[in-house]
Amino acid sequence: MPSKPAPQTLALLIVLALLLVTAPAAAEDDAARDRIDLVCTEQPVRHVAFGDAGQVTYEELPPKEQEPVHISVIRSDTGKRYVIDEARIESDRPYLNVDRAAWTHGEQIDAEQGRIRLNLKNYVLTVVETGTDGQANFRRFQCKEPEQTAD
Repeated sequence: MPSKPAPQTLALLIVLALLLVTAPAAAEDDAARDRIDLVCTEQPVRHVAFGDAGQVTYEELPPKEQEPVHISVIRSDTGKRYVIDEARIESDRPYLNVDRAAWTHGEQIDAEQGRIRLNLKNYVLTVVETGTDGQANFRRFQCKEPEQTAD
């Protein structure tokens, strides 16, 4: 008899599926940049619960953040560039502030073992919130660079 997959395995598969969702392409190549400032709007939250006997339930919830979220990704070392650079994430929301992130140029920015991920091709920010009770929230934010204003 085949064994049922662990809840963590199912959660990872769901995260990967959510990351395949496409959105408008990001404005410019990030390789020459030391900083990216974004304004992000949360989309509906996908709540997943893993029950007994391998049952999985899905529910769409309203966004937790009603107002736009501001984030800045800043390269830690502005010297020589590598394919993957160390960075940090600053935000007006404490749960998004991260001291160490991996900036893979042209691809994504990952922090906290994939719990926070910014896709640099479409500016989609995903945040995974897992609980010890077999539940997880998959939050998705559509981000854009703030409008430049003339002085």
